[in-house]
Amino acid sequence: MEYLVTQVEQNEIRSAIELFESKSDAEIVTVIAKQSDEYLYIPTLWAGVIAFALPYIYLFFGSLTQKEIALVQLFSFFILAIITRLKPIKMLLVPASIKRKRSANRANAKFVELLGQNSQQNGLVMLYVSEAEKYVQILTDATILQKVDNALWSEMVESFIAHVKEGRIAQGYLETIAKTSELLIELFPKTKEDKDTLPNHLILI
Repeated sequence: MEYLVTQVEQNEIRSAIELFESKSDAEIVTVIAKQSDEYLYIPTLWAGVIAFALPYIYLFFGSLTQKEIALVQLFSFFILAIITRLKPIKMLLVPASIKRKRSANRANAKFVELLGQNSQQNGLVMLYVSEAEKYVQILTDATILQKVDNALWSEMVESFIAHVKEGRIAQGYLETIAKTSELLIELFPKTKEDKDTLPNHLILI
């Protein structure tokens, strides 16, 4: 599975995280998904609705027998079911609200998984990107929430989304890591040499 972040860029992201964690007790984890859901039923639903309506459009230009209507519907459904499953078309058909909800669900599930692995409990920030939905979310644990206003993360998300929409995902990660580092090194300076329980590399899911 090929992602929009190259190996060279992944190495840069890892280096940026390692530099941050050499100066702070907090943890930054980066995660990227090709897409957050398969959205299997939505293309099929669209194919069914269009296939059902097509014969009645033809009726304006002539007459069709019941058998011909059924054949047109069946043939159209199979063709449209294939076309609407093509990724660019499918993503256009999925409502934005559903894409946001499914992406948020997957991001939250991954964050819960990482919380379970974070035995040091020093403060965790997760930067999540879903390529297909052009979705970005920053999640933080309770330790971070106590000291950092959510408005600051919202500003970072908006800037990150702009990079993702322009296809500059790696730059979005690196800029957000830099801003997060500037914020958290001051709030959570390095006080101890602890075991690194979370990955520093970009997690591909």
